[in-house]
Amino acid sequence: MFPAELPPCFSTSSFAGLVATQYASLPKVFTSASLRTKLLKHSFTRVGIYRRPLGIPNPLSFVLLAKEVADSWADISAHTQQSPYSLSIPVASGKRAIKPKHDMSDPLERRLKIRTGARFCLRVDISQCYPSLYTHSIPWALHTKNVAKARRKDNSLLGNRLDLQVRRCQDAQTIGVPIGPDTSLVISEIILTAIDTELAKSVGPRGLRFIDDYEFCFSTFADADRALSRIQNLLEDYELRVNPRKTQIFELPAALDTEWASEIRLLPVARNAKTQRFQLTRIFDRAAVLSKEYTSETVLKYTVAKIRNARVAPANRSFVESLLLQILAADPSVIAEVLQTLIRLAAAGHKLDTQQLGEALNSIVEAHAPQRHDNEVAWALWACIRFQTKLTREAVDALRECKSAVVGILALDAQKNGLADGLDTTWYQSLMDDQELRDQNWLLSYEANVHGWLKSNSPKDHVTQDPGFAFLKTKGVRFYRPVTRTSAIPSKSVTFKKKKAKLLPPSMATSIP
Repeated sequence: MFPAELPPCFSTSSFAGLVATQYASLPKVFTSASLRTKLLKHSFTRVGIYRRPLGIPNPLSFVLLAKEVADSWADISAHTQQSPYSLSIPVASGKRAIKPKHDMSDPLERRLKIRTGARFCLRVDISQCYPSLYTHSIPWALHTKNVAKARRKDNSLLGNRLDLQVRRCQDAQTIGVPIGPDTSLVISEIILTAIDTELAKSVGPRGLRFIDDYEFCFSTFADADRALSRIQNLLEDYELRVNPRKTQIFELPAALDTEWASEIRLLPVARNAKTQRFQLTRIFDRAAVLSKEYTSETVLKYTVAKIRNARVAPANRSFVESLLLQILAADPSVIAEVLQTLIRLAAAGHKLDTQQLGEALNSIVEAHAPQRHDNEVAWALWACIRFQTKLTREAVDALRECKSAVVGILALDAQKNGLADGLDTTWYQSLMDDQELRDQNWLLSYEANVHGWLKSNSPKDHVTQDPGFAFLKTKGVRFYRPVTRTSAIPSKSVTFKKKKAKLLPPSMATSIP
């Protein structure tokens, strides 16, 4: 239910355990057809100046969507398996509920296979795929448009039920699905599978798709151009559009990897401490140059992954710590990866320079809180609590401008730990009423109550007055686990060695929702 990009202190595990074991005991509000709730918005960093709006659904309305997906999994899976192109077919996952069948590194052999004997490659990116999905197109995809329109209110149709449950989670909105919950992958694959099967009739089998990225290969430019027109028409039938900035026909052969990734990957890291120090310097210097040349690519994040996977000699750990903080200062979007690497260094016996780290974290809060860069600020606060680093007066003041439920919870926890003296809680306090529990800041309104950080604005406890959230509270459900000095950052499922081998020129960087 929560986006994977949030700090690890945010979790739905206790909620999931309750629903899985006591579904029959849930209050009627969870299954009310009239329930409408708003998404919690969380601003996440993309490469460069662009940002991605993540969405966190309200637990009261998300239960029925999750249950519908679970109960209808056989039918959903049978439908998505029909795609002749998809590498992101939703499958059960060990770390999350659902994941794409392949990660971004796996399709290399298939990409090479569809290129064999071809002269031209068509690359298509769907513009704003998740935010643009039309929920009424779910039944179109599952049952055809004619059937769906003739039976709009027939709840025996799986598509109609999914359409309804998605809309319950987003205040009845029909445009878009939230980026973050695993259910959104399911919805997008249902719709794109229907497009795939139609495409195959005219475009042929030499193609693949990963999430919203298509690649097809052809003998002639004219064939590729005709295919592009066909794709555009089919996408428009489902209220989707091609992204012209990331769509291109190019001649084969093309490079199998981007220059910057190949260069950084091949830079060695020796075991000898003295040699290693020079090599790490070289990696950092090249990454600094390449990140300015390839501004839309994840150069610095890739570099941090390389450093994290290296066996850093004890004599070089302080040096690496300084390098990582330099990278963090240049690109705060790498903060989760940098913190994970620092925690590994500390676990290996290195004593971190908490003063230096504190300066970096405070700088992030001071610079990014006024811009509502939620994710960078949230991770910086998580680290301040984890390493017991006090926020400066300037950082505390900057938090006043960052009206984010996720940031607010961490700020209140930091205050409880004596790390945010003088924190202005005026906006947080304004959310402590029953209406907010169905609105976009439901998470802060609930967590500040159950942790005893703030009082209700009414004489009575606003959480216990709400039948749904009162049930969660009495059952001990918490969506936030306070950060401690031993809090860890779980490893990502994709490691440095599985870095995607891109098959396009650097100008063709893709965006995955």
